Amino acid sequence: MKKISLIISLCLFVAIHINAQTTTFDNLNANNYVNKAITWNSSDWGSGFGHRIINSDPGGQTLLNFQARHSTATWSDVMTITSTGNIGVGTSNPTNKLYVKGDGSTNQILNIHNPSTANGAAIRLSDSQWNSVIKTTPNSGGVSENLDFIVGANLGMRINENGRVGIGTTTPDAKLAVKGSIHSNEVKVDLLGAVAPDYVFYKDYDLKTLNEVENYITKEGHLPNIPSAKEMEANGLLLKEMNLKLLEKIEELMLYTIQQEKEINTLKKQASKVEVLEERLQKIEVLLKSKN
Repeated sequence: MKKISLIISLCLFVAIHINAQTTTFDNLNANNYVNKAITWNSSDWGSGFGHRIINSDPGGQTLLNFQARHSTATWSDVMTITSTGNIGVGTSNPTNKLYVKGDGSTNQILNIHNPSTANGAAIRLSDSQWNSVIKTTPNSGGVSENLDFIVGANLGMRINENGRVGIGTTTPDAKLAVKGSIHSNEVKVDLLGAVAPDYVFYKDYDLKTLNEVENYITKEGHLPNIPSAKEMEANGLLLKEMNLKLLEKIEELMLYTIQQEKEINTLKKQASKVEVLEERLQKIEVLLKSKN
């Protein structure tokens, strides 16, 4: 009986030490085919917590699935590596080298973090010749940061912490600041409270006479209600404001044209009357001469 007890105690001691031992190996080969797993049951609290690595063959390719369970008895795929070399996070069927799929919630899908206040986080995209980088660039002291899009060695676009976008400039001073030319098929501008100059055609509009306009130009060197060249050089041009002012001048010119047309028609009528009078005068002169 003592021998049996001794044997049982020895078996328990060996089993305990085997379960707790660290094994070092050069190669570890599982048996062939699928559903071969390495499992870590980390906790039995609730419905259980743990992780495991298991292989499978859904057809077309084989998979190595990294799974987890969080207070549940059901294992869920966390990451999958296919036999074609694709890696999926949140999906067991990745169609790209790295495929990250969210769960439809508001949780972040991918977070790239660099705790440095001098160097931001970056994603590099490259081919055999060129590199492109999307990176965060902290401002002085790391108080705020910018999102930069770099193509080759050139900064293509920057979005700052205020939501302003700069193209060709690192200091955008508007929602969109472009330092360079813009090519577009069409540009639509909302008035947003600005008044279109149809008021020029109102009866009470104070239309300056051409003599008054001439005197203003002689004194100021530019048209009324139009900024001077110095003002344009200092402040630039607001396209909406300038287009409305130019339209105002065009409408004023139309009124001047209509007014001049009326004056021309009046002069034509007067000229016709003069011609009639001249013809009658000539006839009278002929009669007078015939009587003499």
